Amino acid sequence: MESNSWLIILSICFFIMTLTFVAVIVFILFAAIELRKASVALREFLKRTEDKMQPVLEQTELTLASLRKVSEDVKGVTGNVRYVSDSVSEFAVNIRAANALIGELQQALTSRASGLRAGLSTALAVFMGQSRGR
Repeated sequence: MESNSWLIILSICFFIMTLTFVAVIVFILFAAIELRKASVALREFLKRTEDKMQPVLEQTELTLASLRKVSEDVKGVTGNVRYVSDSVSEFAVNIRAANALIGELQQALTSRASGLRAGLSTALAVFMGQSRGR
């Protein structure tokens, strides 16, 4: 009986091992199917993402090109403003020089006019003095 009981125990263990092996195989099959589905879904997701990202990347490149152009335009405008500023500074220097010359000319004319007035007044006084004396 002992050998029968070992045979029964071994048969039960073999049956349990077979069931476990079948369960593991079924689990592996379901996992492989799910893994395949996940792989397909991931590929589709990556494809959709790439399709959506392509216009964004193109738009980003266009925006960067526009920013580069704006930067170059600003650089040109800055150069022009610098040139105008230098010209205005030069003009201000010339105006100051002209103002100084006009001031000197005015002073010279005032001095000459004063001298001429004094000379005329002296000449008139001399002329009047001589005409009374006669």
